[in-house]
Amino acid sequence: MSKPAAAGSDFAQLQREIIKILPDSRPYMKAAYSVFSGEKQPDELDKFVLAAAEAGGGDKGGGGGLFGKRGGGGRGLQSAFYADMYLGLLAEAQGQNETAKERMVAAARSKYGQESGDYMWHLSKVHCQRRGWQF
Repeated sequence: MSKPAAAGSDFAQLQREIIKILPDSRPYMKAAYSVFSGEKQPDELDKFVLAAAEAGGGDKGGGGGLFGKRGGGGRGLQSAFYADMYLGLLAEAQGQNETAKERMVAAARSKYGQESGDYMWHLSKVHCQRRGWQF
Protein backbone atom coordinates (compact mmCIF):
# COMPACT_ATOMS: atom_id res chain seq x y z
CA MET A 1 0.00 0.00 0.00
CA SER A 2 2.98 2.33 -0.27
CA LYS A 3 2.21 3.02 -3.93
CA PRO A 4 -0.46 5.71 -3.27
CA ALA A 5 2.29 8.20 -2.56
CA ALA A 6 3.18 8.04 -6.23
CA ALA A 7 1.49 10.65 -8.37
CA GLY A 8 -1.65 9.44 -10.06
CA SER A 9 -2.05 6.24 -8.03
CA ASP A 10 -5.56 4.81 -8.06
CA PHE A 11 -6.31 3.38 -4.61
CA ALA A 12 -9.11 1.11 -5.87
CA GLN A 13 -6.72 -0.38 -8.45
CA LEU A 14 -4.12 -0.97 -5.73
CA GLN A 15 -6.74 -2.80 -3.67
CA ARG A 16 -7.46 -5.08 -6.63
CA GLU A 17 -3.72 -5.80 -6.96
CA ILE A 18 -3.13 -6.58 -3.27
CA ILE A 19 -0.92 -9.60 -2.66
CA LYS A 20 -2.91 -12.59 -1.41
CA ILE A 21 -1.46 -13.52 1.99
CA LEU A 22 -4.24 -15.58 3.54
CA PRO A 23 -4.64 -17.77 5.47
CA ASP A 24 -3.29 -15.99 8.54
CA SER A 25 -3.78 -17.47 12.00
CA ARG A 26 -4.06 -14.05 13.67
CA PRO A 27 -7.71 -12.91 13.74
CA TYR A 28 -6.85 -9.20 13.77
CA MET A 29 -4.65 -9.67 10.69
CA LYS A 30 -7.49 -11.40 8.83
CA ALA A 31 -9.70 -8.44 9.68
CA ALA A 32 -7.03 -5.91 8.66
CA TYR A 33 -6.42 -7.71 5.36
CA SER A 34 -10.13 -7.65 4.55
CA VAL A 35 -10.12 -3.87 5.08
CA PHE A 36 -6.98 -3.26 3.00
CA SER A 37 -8.30 -5.44 0.19
CA GLY A 38 -11.57 -3.49 0.12
CA GLU A 39 -13.75 -6.42 1.21
CA LYS A 40 -14.76 -4.56 4.39
CA GLN A 41 -14.90 -0.95 5.55
CA PRO A 42 -12.38 0.42 8.10
CA ASP A 43 -14.98 0.69 10.88
CA GLU A 44 -15.47 -3.08 10.61
CA LEU A 45 -11.93 -3.62 11.93
CA ASP A 46 -12.80 -1.60 15.04
CA LYS A 47 -16.03 -3.59 15.43
CA PHE A 48 -14.07 -6.84 15.13
CA VAL A 49 -11.64 -5.78 17.85
CA LEU A 50 -14.47 -4.87 20.21
CA ALA A 51 -16.40 -8.09 19.52
CA ALA A 52 -13.30 -10.26 19.91
CA ALA A 53 -12.43 -8.71 23.27
CA GLU A 54 -15.97 -9.02 24.57
CA ALA A 55 -16.16 -12.66 23.46
CA GLY A 56 -13.17 -13.64 25.58
CA GLY A 57 -10.22 -11.70 24.29
CA GLY A 58 -9.84 -12.79 20.68
CA ASP A 59 -6.13 -12.48 21.29
CA LYS A 60 -3.49 -14.68 22.82
CA GLY A 61 -4.20 -15.22 26.48
CA GLY A 62 -7.92 -14.49 26.58
CA GLY A 63 -9.18 -11.64 28.71
CA GLY A 64 -6.19 -10.62 30.82
CA GLY A 65 -2.72 -9.15 30.66
CA LEU A 66 -1.32 -7.53 27.55
CA PHE A 67 -3.75 -9.29 25.28
CA GLY A 68 -6.92 -8.68 27.25
CA LYS A 69 -9.23 -5.76 27.76
CA ARG A 70 -8.20 -2.14 27.15
CA GLY A 71 -9.68 0.57 29.34
CA GLY A 72 -13.38 0.22 30.07
CA GLY A 73 -14.32 -0.54 26.50
CA GLY A 74 -13.30 -4.18 26.43
CA ARG A 75 -10.99 -3.96 23.39
CA GLY A 76 -8.09 -6.39 23.43
CA LEU A 77 -4.80 -4.53 23.80
CA GLN A 78 -3.00 -6.41 21.05
CA SER A 79 -5.86 -6.19 18.58
CA ALA A 80 -6.46 -2.53 19.45
CA PHE A 81 -2.82 -1.73 18.78
CA TYR A 82 -2.86 -3.44 15.39
CA ALA A 83 -6.19 -1.86 14.47
CA ASP A 84 -4.82 1.60 15.25
CA MET A 85 -1.58 0.99 13.38
CA TYR A 86 -3.09 -0.55 10.24
CA LEU A 87 -6.00 1.88 10.07
CA GLY A 88 -3.47 4.70 10.43
CA LEU A 89 -1.49 3.35 7.50
CA LEU A 90 -4.66 2.90 5.46
CA ALA A 91 -5.86 6.44 6.20
CA GLU A 92 -2.49 7.86 5.19
CA ALA A 93 -2.51 5.86 1.95
CA GLN A 94 -5.93 7.37 1.20
CA GLY A 95 -4.76 10.92 1.97
CA GLN A 96 -6.70 11.19 5.25
CA ASN A 97 -3.82 12.71 7.17
CA GLU A 98 -5.65 13.73 10.37
CA THR A 99 -7.14 10.26 10.79
CA ALA A 100 -3.76 8.73 10.00
CA LYS A 101 -2.09 10.84 12.67
CA GLU A 102 -4.77 10.08 15.27
CA ARG A 103 -4.59 6.31 14.73
CA MET A 104 -0.80 6.05 14.44
CA VAL A 105 -0.21 8.17 17.53
CA ALA A 106 -2.67 5.94 19.42
CA ALA A 107 -0.65 2.91 18.30
CA ALA A 108 2.62 4.52 19.40
CA ARG A 109 1.10 5.31 22.81
CA SER A 110 -0.47 1.89 23.30
CA LYS A 111 0.01 0.01 26.54
CA TYR A 112 0.37 -3.21 24.55
CA GLY A 113 3.32 -1.80 22.60
CA GLN A 114 5.01 -0.29 25.62
CA GLU A 115 4.79 -3.48 27.65
CA SER A 116 5.39 -6.03 24.89
CA GLY A 117 8.14 -4.29 22.93
CA ASP A 118 6.52 -5.69 19.76
CA TYR A 119 8.70 -4.66 16.81
CA MET A 120 5.61 -3.28 15.04
CA TRP A 121 5.17 -0.89 17.98
CA HIS A 122 8.66 0.40 17.23
CA LEU A 123 7.60 0.81 13.61
CA SER A 124 4.62 2.93 14.72
CA LYS A 125 6.93 5.16 16.76
CA VAL A 126 9.35 5.63 13.86
CA HIS A 127 6.40 6.35 11.56
CA CYS A 128 5.26 9.13 13.91
CA GLN A 129 8.77 10.51 14.40
CA ARG A 130 9.39 10.74 10.65
CA ARG A 131 6.23 12.85 10.31
CA GLY A 132 6.84 15.02 13.37
CA TRP A 133 3.79 13.61 15.19
CA GLN A 134 4.16 13.83 18.96
CA PHE A 135 3.24 10.73 20.95
